[in-house]
Amino acid sequence: MQVLRKFYGVKGSCSFYDWSVRMTYMVTDKAKWRAKVVTFFDKYGLEATEEAFSVKKSSIYKWKKLLKDNKGRLEVLNDQSKVPKSKRNPDWDAE
Repeated sequence: MQVLRKFYGVKGSCSFYDWSVRMTYMVTDKAKWRAKVVTFFDKYGLEATEEAFSVKKSSIYKWKKLLKDNKGRLEVLNDQSKVPKSKRNPDWDAE
């Protein structure tokens, strides 16, 4: 059985599909809120942003840097895992 692809050969259809999957499933509400804070900061400045959203200056600049370094992809603003990279191993005697 042959599977027909509706947008086969249409320029940009694969990148549009990837973008829509990222925006639908991989971007949390918290990441969207952080992006909103960054755009508000760009438009109104630091004092208004700190007053309106109660966010520290260092957080805003960190989010801006993350967006700049990753070409504006919003999924980089998702929360990262808080699990320690190296967990402690028990070191007691087997006796």
